[in-house]
Amino acid sequence: MLRCTPRRVRCALFVVLVAGALLSASAGNANFARPQGAILAGSSPASSAGAPCTPSGSRLRSQRSTSSSTIHSYDDFVEDVQSAPDICSSNIVTNDNLAVMMGIHIHDRPAFSVDDGYRIYLDTDSDPATGSGALPGEPAGAELLIEILDGTSTLRRWSGTSFDQLTPQPAISTEWIDGYGPALEIGRKDLGEVQSFTFVIVTSNGADHDLAPDAGSWSYTLSELELAPGRLAVGQAKAGKPLVARMVVVRSDFDVALEEGAIKCSAEIGGKRLGGEGAFADERVRCT
Repeated sequence: MLRCTPRRVRCALFVVLVAGALLSASAGNANFARPQGAILAGSSPASSAGAPCTPSGSRLRSQRSTSSSTIHSYDDFVEDVQSAPDICSSNIVTNDNLAVMMGIHIHDRPAFSVDDGYRIYLDTDSDPATGSGALPGEPAGAELLIEILDGTSTLRRWSGTSFDQLTPQPAISTEWIDGYGPALEIGRKDLGEVQSFTFVIVTSNGADHDLAPDAGSWSYTLSELELAPGRLAVGQAKAGKPLVARMVVVRSDFDVALEEGAIKCSAEIGGKRLGGEGAFADERVRCT
């Protein structure tokens, strides 16, 4: 069961996106195990939850597109660590006009632990020759670091010798999604309003690390929020009865139906303009 605390509407939408990504990974890649009701080798019953993971040594597509150009999913091999949280497939990045949302799929942990660390290194100028230097368990070229310790995220900037904590700290909403792993949301302005970045995810426990991807980095390009209208369905007109029109509108950041916002309704029949009232119902925009 996927759940998260209702801190913001994006949290609930991220759960929907995660569930869809896990199903997509299972159906879209023949090399993924589909452990419905089964437990993969090396994973725990508390965290597998039917999630697809590919053991090291198998064939794997590292970066996958989705039906939305905004959402990107990234895959990593499992069973390549000793004690660090094991990064799996379907690590997700998406954005809207205000924030970037990121999810890390961990297949062998049920929750945050004080012994585990999660770090996302961001190369915001996409130049590995600038930013941090390569150290054991750390990639080179990062200007920013998002560090997650025991469920709290901190943003750090490379100073030339180390990643120093920013003051004041931006608000970074952080949750653990059951059956998946950490998910966070950070403001685009806090990342410097960058248009693209490359990134590496690193988990740690003691001296052990897991890097994803195993070599190089993943890339992401931000885009503006788009609303995609579907087919307009107009109900049958009857004398004395309200005329109802419905339409599914899909938001690009989570590839799900829009269920919040302002609706303006207008129609014209026989040259006469009609006003109307808008509402969201059954994952559709409705005008009456």
